[in-house]
Amino acid sequence: MSPNNFSHPRPEVPPEVPKSVLGFGYNSFFMEISNNLIHGLLPIYLVSVLKVSISSIGIIEGIAEATNSVLKAFSGALSDRMGRRKQL
Repeated sequence: MSPNNFSHPRPEVPPEVPKSVLGFGYNSFFMEISNNLIHGLLPIYLVSVLKVSISSIGIIEGIAEATNSVLKAFSGALSDRMGRRKQL
């Protein structure tokens, strides 16, 4: 039997990704990079330029995390009360 007698299935071509999905993906990527840079550099800036104490930075970070947690819980309760959900 010669090698030309074998039939190989054609690979399936993936569908094209819509431009809006690519745009949202790039936007999310760059927002995440900028967010991580700010979180990494902000304490250094506060200590070296603004001369803030290390304990004050801890308090600032703690307040930011607490605010984030409270707002998540509040927005979740509000979403439950309204009965509307984001469609994903």
